[in-house]
Amino acid sequence: MNFKQALTREELKALLKPHLRLFMSVDVVNSTALKHGSREENPAPPV
Repeated sequence: MNFKQALTREELKALLKPHLRLFMSVDVVNSTALKHGSREENPAPPV
C-alpha cells in the first residue's frame, strides 16, 4: 500500500474537516432460534 509522504494545505484541511458518520445496527430478539427453526421445517436443497 502506498501512502503519500506529504499533503498540500488543501488536502490537510479536507482531512481535518469534521465529518458526520452514521452507523446503525439492528438486533432481532430470538433471530437465531427463528433461523434454525425455519431450516428444520424447510431444509435447503442439496447442492
